[in-house]
Amino acid sequence: MKELKNEQYFEELFSNVPEGIVFCDKNQNIIRANNAFCRMFGYNEQKVYGHNIDDLISPREVRIETTSLTKRAMSGEKVRAEGIRLKSDGTAFPVSIISSPVYDKNALVGIFAIYRDISEQKAAEEALRKSEEKFRTFAESTPVSILIYQENKWIFANSMAEEITGYTKDELVNMNLWDFVHPEYADLVKERAKLRQQGEWPTDRYELKIITKQGNTKWVDLKAQKITFQRKPTILIAAIDITERKVIENALKKSEEEHRLLIENIYDMILLLDINGNIVYTNYATQRILGYSPDEAKKLNPLSLMHPEDKENVSNLFRGVIHNGDGRIETRIKNSSGEYVWIEANGRFLDDDRNVLVIARDITDRKLAELRQKQFINLQKVIIDITSEVLQQDSTERSYQRLLEKAVEIIPGAEKGSMLLKENGDSFNFAACVKYDFNELKKVTFQKNELVQGVTGKIKIIKNFDINERLDKERREILYKAGQVKRIKAMLSVPIVVNKKTVAFINLDNYHTENAFNDESIQIAKIFGNGVAAIFQKLYLENELREQRDRLKILSTHDTLTGLPNRRYIEKEAFHTIQLAKRYKRETSVVYLDLNNFKEINDTYGHEAGDFFLVEIASRLKSSLRKSDQVARMGGDEFVFILPETDSEGAITLVQRIYNSLKNPLKVKEEKVSVSGSMGISTFPDDGEDFNTLLRKADAAMYKAKSAGKLYCLFSN
Repeated sequence: MKELKNEQYFEELFSNVPEGIVFCDKNQNIIRANNAFCRMFGYNEQKVYGHNIDDLISPREVRIETTSLTKRAMSGEKVRAEGIRLKSDGTAFPVSIISSPVYDKNALVGIFAIYRDISEQKAAEEALRKSEEKFRTFAESTPVSILIYQENKWIFANSMAEEITGYTKDELVNMNLWDFVHPEYADLVKERAKLRQQGEWPTDRYELKIITKQGNTKWVDLKAQKITFQRKPTILIAAIDITERKVIENALKKSEEEHRLLIENIYDMILLLDINGNIVYTNYATQRILGYSPDEAKKLNPLSLMHPEDKENVSNLFRGVIHNGDGRIETRIKNSSGEYVWIEANGRFLDDDRNVLVIARDITDRKLAELRQKQFINLQKVIIDITSEVLQQDSTERSYQRLLEKAVEIIPGAEKGSMLLKENGDSFNFAACVKYDFNELKKVTFQKNELVQGVTGKIKIIKNFDINERLDKERREILYKAGQVKRIKAMLSVPIVVNKKTVAFINLDNYHTENAFNDESIQIAKIFGNGVAAIFQKLYLENELREQRDRLKILSTHDTLTGLPNRRYIEKEAFHTIQLAKRYKRETSVVYLDLNNFKEINDTYGHEAGDFFLVEIASRLKSSLRKSDQVARMGGDEFVFILPETDSEGAITLVQRIYNSLKNPLKVKEEKVSVSGSMGISTFPDDGEDFNTLLRKADAAMYKAKSAGKLYCLFSN
């Protein structure tokens, strides 16, 4: 133990132990904390100084308990306890605490505490759950002095800089950067400022003394950073007052009792190795982690315990520590039971006695959590990729198949699978299969009360398929033959829920064991199912939008009552028809029809009957046409016909067909009503070379026929 009592050992341990160590003044304000403490609680080292330890990390609900522990330590008692503390982002986690008073010349000047994160041993599963959550952003303001200088002049200072130096901001910006530096450090500051202006960069962090405006001496911890401001090289300085920390450090260095307490209670393995790799010293944590007592450990060759794949890296690291001073590695080491344990080891070479100090901790639980987290990250990537692929598919059936294939691929325990999709009403049909005969299975339809999993929004593991015995013989035989139901040991049924309704099931089957699906399978299936539900919802929305666009397109080009094309549509079609007629020098005829006495029908029987009348007439008119002919409702009781490749004689033939379709009376409100019409005919190119001209002339011919009491009239006549 003598090797560990000197000051160098203490400093090495303080800086490198994985345990969080913090020193507080008599007001319980933090004046020093090691890197492990800052990492443990999620703070930047500079941002913890000056904070009350209980205010910083203690939850409100246990504040009475934590205050009591602090008071006990401040009263001179050495305290050991476990409790809940808070990270900077508000996360609560369990810690063990060892707290002890610090004396200087028999006067109590503060306390120090050792914090160990015991989350892994007490809440490994909780850590895994938290790893699935998105990390929250946080902001933590701390009392840090910020100063900026250019060309040896301060150009900016914040309020904390005023407080630490005693000078106002206006006073500071008119000072040289070394004006308030203690004479012992003035030359050092000038030399480093000169080097920085020459493009060199000495150490960016150091401690020095300053003289305040009031003449007081203070210790500060400086952090320098190179920036560009107003297109000029600029140095940003962050400074914190460490005067009280210095007092505590001096007191602690003189206290052998605190040294012993630190070593004896450290949670992780501490080893001293000679330059040949032999163990000189180890603490009792080695027995807890590896199962070897300190005496047994001294007889072992550490390299012989390393995993074969890690031995070369460990050897290289050990040599590197001896030559470079320090090093870190994550490796696997065999315990007394023959099992490999993951450890994180930090090594530091001690020049005084030519030994290597190694501090190592068990990270096996963390490694397992990282592996699971990696699996979930890969799962998220799979979901993103399959979503992109499915949404680019033209075939809905292909989309279902790819989703099912991916489910069988990534969900542990799945060997085969099928997808049931809700179709009409409460019935479900097979939409996709993996390693089954889909052509046969798609003949099977289930009602909701026939589903082996029932209609549920929860994931289920099915091991009993007796419900299939209630199906009719035809469906049952298909399931047994094409679906191999009797061979299934376990089925994981994943519901796809959209808008709180179960619209599909992904059924994943295993043929070897009833225990094929575990918590991991369910968790991955749940995430995958949620992703598939989002895809389904998007597909539904796209289909709905497509149908809506089709409906709007029809409404813009067709008459809402009769379903016939409207004037806008027929004008466009007529333009193309006449263009073709011009190109191939063919005739095209236009027929304008106006029903006779339609107003009297409306007045006598009402508009509802008139609408029925028009719908029936439209149906008869369509049945009179050839496939190439077109008819449109122009409004009211007027209709227009476009007859491609038809001369006036052919148009008269159509007129006769129209007459024959109209002459049979219609039944309106139990009465037979006869209908007739007057028609006008114009023909391209004799009567005009564009649709508007032909339409106007056909309309004129129709009025001529109506006034003469004729069935039709040719404009050419």
